[in-house]
Amino acid sequence: MKIKFVLLLFLPCFLNSQVKTGIYSISFTISQKLLQEYSIKSSPNQNGSTISNFNYNSIPNLAAFLNDSVPKVLERFVGEVLGSEASCIFKVNKKGETISSSGFGGNIRGLPRNCLRNAIKFYEEDSYAKVYVRFYGNSVSSINLFGFQRGYIQPIVSIRILAYNVERKKIYDRNIRFSNFPNLKNYQVSRFNSSTKVIRQEILSSDMIFSMLKETIFAYKKKYLNQE
Repeated sequence: MKIKFVLLLFLPCFLNSQVKTGIYSISFTISQKLLQEYSIKSSPNQNGSTISNFNYNSIPNLAAFLNDSVPKVLERFVGEVLGSEASCIFKVNKKGETISSSGFGGNIRGLPRNCLRNAIKFYEEDSYAKVYVRFYGNSVSSINLFGFQRGYIQPIVSIRILAYNVERKKIYDRNIRFSNFPNLKNYQVSRFNSSTKVIRQEILSSDMIFSMLKETIFAYKKKYLNQE
């Protein structure tokens, strides 16, 4: 009984001694070409005049569940990588409102948009982390045959974690580039001697984005933390 009492007595101290990391910034970008199903593009005319490229449709907003799920997954991930208890910390304006990312045009809403100096000034953490997540892709197209082309985009996800101590000295910097995902097929159609072509392409859904993020995190932990 005495041993149990001693353990219970020191348990709060142990919990309070947990190393804490504040994630002050998360950059989560998705290339528009992975989200745009239809587009119309124009190239220079034969007389040398240039017509600007333009998009046929706008980029759809991502599903609302990503606004909650992505930060939680990244907090848990950063905590595992740095061996700490990680949580997002936000810059606050003069009105007391937190500053975070918007949810328009294929962006995740509610991610921290802070800077290191401000984070250290207003938050007492043991370390401070910045996370970069980028979705992009390499395009491949076949030869144009009578105005018709097939192609695909190979999606790629890259993750980079930077961490600093209270003296703003970098203590961690590692990244991964993962591309073991299915190709997004597309086809392009243009009229003979026309400078305009119409493109239709498979795009990433919100479920696919979340799944790809988790797969890349798994690959990161396998590479750097030796986790299977």
